[in-house]
Amino acid sequence: MVTFLRTPLYANALYLWASAGLTAVSGFAFWALVARLYSAHDVGLGSAALSALSLLAMFSHLGLGLGLIRFLPESGARGARLANAVFTTSAAAAVVLATVFLLGLPLWASSLDFLREQPLYAAAFVSFVVFAMLTMVQMYAFVAIRKAEYSLVQVAFLALGRLALPVLMAAFFGPFGIVASGGLAAALAAVVGFALLTRGLGDYRPAVVVDVASTFRLFPFSVANYVSDSALLTPGLILPLMVVGLLGSEEGAYFYMAWFLGNVLSSTSVSLALSLFAEGSHDPGALRRLSRSAVAGGLVLAALGAAFVLLLADKLLLAFGRDYAAHGATLLRIVALAALPAAVVNVYLGALRVAKRTGELVIIAAVVGVSTVVLSSALLPAMGLAGAGVGYGLGQALGLAVVLGRLLSSGDGTVPQRMRGLLVTVADGPRSEHASPGTALEGRGSWREEPDGQSEASVRKAKTERGLNITALVCTLNEEENLPHVLPRVPDWVDEVLLVDGHSTDDTLAVAKELRPDVRIVHQPGWGKGDALKYGIEQAAGDIIVTLDADGTTDPEDMPRFVEPLLRGCDFVKGSRFALSRPAGKPRHRVFGNWVIVTTYNLLYRTTYTDLCSGYNAFWKQAMARVDLSGWTGQEEPLLNARVRRAGLKVVEVGHHDKGRIAGETKQPSWQQGSGAIRTVIRERFRG
Repeated sequence: MVTFLRTPLYANALYLWASAGLTAVSGFAFWALVARLYSAHDVGLGSAALSALSLLAMFSHLGLGLGLIRFLPESGARGARLANAVFTTSAAAAVVLATVFLLGLPLWASSLDFLREQPLYAAAFVSFVVFAMLTMVQMYAFVAIRKAEYSLVQVAFLALGRLALPVLMAAFFGPFGIVASGGLAAALAAVVGFALLTRGLGDYRPAVVVDVASTFRLFPFSVANYVSDSALLTPGLILPLMVVGLLGSEEGAYFYMAWFLGNVLSSTSVSLALSLFAEGSHDPGALRRLSRSAVAGGLVLAALGAAFVLLLADKLLLAFGRDYAAHGATLLRIVALAALPAAVVNVYLGALRVAKRTGELVIIAAVVGVSTVVLSSALLPAMGLAGAGVGYGLGQALGLAVVLGRLLSSGDGTVPQRMRGLLVTVADGPRSEHASPGTALEGRGSWREEPDGQSEASVRKAKTERGLNITALVCTLNEEENLPHVLPRVPDWVDEVLLVDGHSTDDTLAVAKELRPDVRIVHQPGWGKGDALKYGIEQAAGDIIVTLDADGTTDPEDMPRFVEPLLRGCDFVKGSRFALSRPAGKPRHRVFGNWVIVTTYNLLYRTTYTDLCSGYNAFWKQAMARVDLSGWTGQEEPLLNARVRRAGLKVVEVGHHDKGRIAGETKQPSWQQGSGAIRTVIRERFRG
């Protein structure tokens, strides 16, 4: 057992559990103290205001905190700057959101108008939101650098601040004293958090850093995680406001105490899922094993905790007073039972984060969050506080139903004779080269990339042993200035360089012959790149075809990393300009446009790609016989990826270098290209 708990998954989770446990105990003591210092009316208002503060802090980090878990470990010397850029961006968002919230109080929470009674209150509330947000993001940074023990230290200071301040605040500030106690404690914890980061993150020093490029790079990964986290956490932060509005401030106080205690059980699986996310990101190959272990541990803890609460719910609430026990015991028991389905759902979502299956992540989180809010709002007037518990439990049950449906379902939506194994659906993506036929290999980590020298050597060896021919396919239209940067760099182990010309009017063909006397030139019968690709695939003599752009954006020296996955069992290798780094000279509006296109594709096709418009691809010619290559009138890369997906080919995405077009202008406006790509992927998804 001791050895088991020392595994990285549970070692980090133990610190997070300890942090959550200390938060729960200190929170219990805080609210028990507050309940004796303030009236139930003030407790209801104060708890609702603190929920609003936490909600705003959660929204403010924009998902960038989760992005740190993914990107901070690989940032090297730039890690400190990246962390400060995230803190700065999130702090600015916190100020804006808190200000908007205060200005709109008459519209959405008029009972909290006391937050605007004095300018000092309003300014303090905005500051408290910033500090609460910083503590959240710092916790993610601690997990990213595998220093989860720092979270425990930070929470200890948070607890001290919480317990020391209520008595002083009650004497001067009324219900705002509850908010000030929590906010000032968060400020203390944030200061401690920065001090801890200076110890754990290289040469880190807190600073205001505006780095649009670095933070923008995190957004594609962060947004989906941000949306899913918001969907999951919002019910717990909205329901106190809803209870106050529908049932009154005293009922709000009773609700908050029971809800707070009940969610301690669910927080254990949330912490376990966060540890799974961190460990799985470091070792994706162990995801299945880690997921099974996390589900088992989460269910055991949830079951033991639920049994304890079922027996002692009313006695636990007596710490706040008899009225709290009388009104909140049933709600507490229901919320405790809901921790059982929540354990499976939370761990599954943690595995989805590792597998980068963001579309599924958002959908399941939305099912849980939206159904909880909708059902609770419908049941509260009829059932009282218990209605919120039933709504929460049903929301988790619906999430579990979706998860079990995914676990029991094979890739084509049919149910196999026996379960493929707990969490096998998630753990297989990114999947290995041994995936079954027809199963997409989605994810950048599917192939372990070797240094270019080793990779090229393995390709040469495999070509010789298996007697394979490789074609480099280049489509041209007036590219005489760019071909000198492409054709001479094609590796000498390529058997055929096939140039498909689209009626060039410059010296493209003469330049090509001068650069590569062995180049084979064919003239496409029609017009457009789609027609050229289709004709080139038909004409190619190689067993493997690698497509290169003639404008210099694709580096032929990256070809080994495209060919090698094919030699290991893949059907189609798609390139990504964004998996390694942001393409040089790429305008921000095009980077954003690519993110919109690929996110739309990922949501519709349940993939986790980072790019959809790269012209760098490699595939077996024989496999392309299963792909519909007809009707290519534009948007070749998005259309090709959609058709490949429909054909059920085994696909993997790999990164390649992109130095930008060498000379000339792109042949299609960015807005036209972007809108056309989105229309294409939507049309292909629902094409009969």
